[in-house]
Amino acid sequence: MNLIRIITVMTLSFATGTVLAQGLSSGRNNNNNKDSYKAGNGEEVKKWTAKSMEDAKKSGLPICVYIFDPANKNNPRAKLLEGGEGIGGADAKDKLKKFYCLKLSVASATDSAKGWPAEWFSRAKDSAAVFLLSSDFTQIRMFDKEIPKESITAENTELAIGFILQYEEKKKAQAAKNPAPPPAGAVANANKQPGAVPPAMKN
Repeated sequence: MNLIRIITVMTLSFATGTVLAQGLSSGRNNNNNKDSYKAGNGEEVKKWTAKSMEDAKKSGLPICVYIFDPANKNNPRAKLLEGGEGIGGADAKDKLKKFYCLKLSVASATDSAKGWPAEWFSRAKDSAAVFLLSSDFTQIRMFDKEIPKESITAENTELAIGFILQYEEKKKAQAAKNPAPPPAGAVANANKQPGAVPPAMKN
């Protein structure tokens, strides 16, 4: 089994909270592959569209954000991330069905890019990056241009996706043990519904 080492911890400020980002492994990318590759056109990611952070948060699902730089016509990092060793792998695609998946361009200046940290786009400049987030935006795993290509494997990709899914399961289990109280006014409003029994009439 490949050893995953945490190399970076950075705090990313959102309008809706703070995300603790943890990168996998260490080193810079020295990929000298000369084969051309059009980023954003992989079998899986070509189906994804751009979404704002607010749209993603409303989904209530864990999130997969893929950012690529279309200006780089020779983008082996994008090919690697979009392929079988990355989010294009069979097992990864199956697990990502539980995620709200989207893709963004480094050059994007549309409303769809609103809310996402500028630093994320920097981490994909001239390259590509994948960010896996929990639905509450407190957990994140990423593969950016700082991660050596040798560390981008199907196993590591699945481990990162699995980490987020395991967190979601634990969060659901915890919520089931400690259900949130009904919103203010919910009981009163329920009693106004046709057929509702006023509290005073209940045995």
